[in-house]
Amino acid sequence: STDVVILQCLGKACGEALQMFERTHVVLRGDEGTKCYVCIGKHCIFFVTQEMDQLIRGCGKLSYLQIERAVTDTSTKRFFLLELDTETGEDVADDWDGGYRVLIDSEHRDVLLHRIGMCWQAEMMFRKYQVRKFPQAKATIGALLTEARSNEQDAIDLLKVEPFKGYEEDFRHRGYTFFLRQGFKPRAGLRTGNFIHDDGWEVNYQARTMQVPAGVQVTAHVSDPETLMEISKSRTGGEDIRTVANRYKKDLTCHLDQFYMLVNGPYMKKMNRAGDIAVWDGWEFFIR
Repeated sequence: STDVVILQCLGKACGEALQMFERTHVVLRGDEGTKCYVCIGKHCIFFVTQEMDQLIRGCGKLSYLQIERAVTDTSTKRFFLLELDTETGEDVADDWDGGYRVLIDSEHRDVLLHRIGMCWQAEMMFRKYQVRKFPQAKATIGALLTEARSNEQDAIDLLKVEPFKGYEEDFRHRGYTFFLRQGFKPRAGLRTGNFIHDDGWEVNYQARTMQVPAGVQVTAHVSDPETLMEISKSRTGGEDIRTVANRYKKDLTCHLDQFYMLVNGPYMKKMNRAGDIAVWDGWEFFIR
């Protein structure tokens, strides 16, 4: 989360300004784990107690340069492991006593790892004048957190929704995963949320075979999360969902001479592949 008020409160415990935070379950020193706040700072990751008043004793501050790599758990959508090198030199925090591995149970794993990776790269350039890619790997590591295995959420997390026939699931953008038809590939190999199908495909519709032409594109837009407090400050209606939808519609149709609006109205989004039971207001439009 990037809630300004909570960031300021946690920043007092950390002693510096923070970028984001998340309440997580963290395993330190090989114990059963503890619930705390993982806070992303400019040069370090901070682990703050649930009371939000102080750092965890002995393992409250972790320099980005102490991270050797991050390992993503393939059996769940929440666990990841930070493998550490606590003897990397004088530029790192010298009060770390949390062991060589930190196992984190995060509800927003992809977003948190993405921010840690950006800060790691920035710190590597700032401290060592090196441009390096944040080292990441994948493995089955969820069983290391034995206490969390009894959690009901884990049982949900292990359930897998298989893609439809002719579709694939290896598509993701900024923490979201989704199904697309086989043959779609990221445009130019970049992680921009733009996917293109170079060959086209055939579909059966009302007992007729139809050919979908090559070059079909799917673009996913994911904006940075905003708190309700930030949205309520808008006086122009810029954050209103209907205004945002109309702006998208205008951008998509500005180059079209003629088009039909088949669907244009609000809808209620319920559930998703992550097992989140929250409900959001949404806006749906279909242009032909």
